[in-house]
Amino acid sequence: MERRVLRDKDILVDKRGMVYQVIGSIHEPANVYAFLKYVPTKGPTPWQGSWGGLRRIFRLYKPDVVNLSPKSCISPIYRTSMPCIDVLDIYEHRRPEKAVERLLYRVGDPLEKASLSLASEIVDRGYTVWDRIGISGSILGGFHNEAHSDIDLVVYSCGLIDGLGKEVGEPLKGKLFEKWVLRNAERLGLHPRLVAQMYDPRRRFLYKGRLVSVAYAPDRRRDYYAPDGGPLRPRGEYQGTVEAIIWIDDGLDNNHSCGLHYYPHLASGTVEAVIRGSAKPGSLARLIIFEALFVNAISKGGAFLVRGPAFHDTRDDTLSIVIGTRERTSFIYPISA
Repeated sequence: MERRVLRDKDILVDKRGMVYQVIGSIHEPANVYAFLKYVPTKGPTPWQGSWGGLRRIFRLYKPDVVNLSPKSCISPIYRTSMPCIDVLDIYEHRRPEKAVERLLYRVGDPLEKASLSLASEIVDRGYTVWDRIGISGSILGGFHNEAHSDIDLVVYSCGLIDGLGKEVGEPLKGKLFEKWVLRNAERLGLHPRLVAQMYDPRRRFLYKGRLVSVAYAPDRRRDYYAPDGGPLRPRGEYQGTVEAIIWIDDGLDNNHSCGLHYYPHLASGTVEAVIRGSAKPGSLARLIIFEALFVNAISKGGAFLVRGPAFHDTRDDTLSIVIGTRERTSFIYPISA
């Protein structure tokens, strides 16, 4: 039986043939949080689907992608603007696990062969099982280009797979690493030195000459998220922008830190000092993070300079800070490790 619940990295096609990528695994009844990724075109393009050519509309997926999307919603769950699509506009729902099933039955070009080889090696090494692994992106969409497309791996698991980029594949090095750093520095508006510290080979690595991106998603929504957003949904008074030094304990990066690895990412800490805003030193802080690179930065713990829109969550007297959405002024800078 095919699942009907929408999960992070699923692909949607609307009635006009435009292609969206789902973000997160909690959605409103009438809208799905997703950003527009490809649009139909009659011009020359490397992306060819069964219904014609497609054009990629963003060179870089910046945090302010919501401002460039055809429709945005003020999310009652996340208390911030999110790109979205009306459920009535969805024509087709494509699931990453189905791409793996298709490749097990038939592979075509070398990119598909490398994708299946990667999935097989991960399963053979015991890192996960077949029904908890998927392939998203243009391979799932059915319009990939053998010369231009990467492998977008989705793992339906709580913890990161330590063997990725080590036993399976290899980390980015040399010019490839430099290109990755400069691209993400431009995308996030950060200094390249800071971005270099955020690299994690378990999320981005090279396999048989192919670039691989890895995302982690819940197997079922009830694995981590409550339907109303649970701890991800701040309840209480808006505090404006807060800038503070937050201490995050180590030990986050383990198999029990589901909230840290799923999108949006969730971490907790303690306010050490306040630079701007109404936060109180010593109070508990909850970070709701919409950018995976910031998660890489905090996974080993330490002191961090954090800035973003904040809410006082009255349920547990916690300061919830939202980071990495359309407000490009929000950030996490490591101070110590």
